[in-house]
Amino acid sequence: MEGAGEKACEGGHCVELEATPKDAASAYSRRVLLLDSSDYRIRSISFFDRKGELLKTLTYDDYQKLNEKFLRAQRWTMTNAQTGKKTQIRFTAMKLSTGLSATDFSTGKLGN
Repeated sequence: MEGAGEKACEGGHCVELEATPKDAASAYSRRVLLLDSSDYRIRSISFFDRKGELLKTLTYDDYQKLNEKFLRAQRWTMTNAQTGKKTQIRFTAMKLSTGLSATDFSTGKLGN
């Protein structure tokens, strides 16, 4: 992550961070993250194409507290800045600490 700065954002102040990919073959030249400065929740991530133009922005909102301590966004909205199209994901049920382990996600257990 590179340069951090303060920025006003909806409902308060945010910290802006810039991330550049280590992989030269990445589809993105950089990402700009906005984090709420009060609790470091991610508000949005802006993705820039290889030409440095804004490609799309992912926003997170409707945060809910799960297991009485973990904040999780219940709505994710991806907006394509070049076409204007949007995709939205809404979570209606999210569970943490369900007893699954890393081995439950091994290739052998998930299939090919």
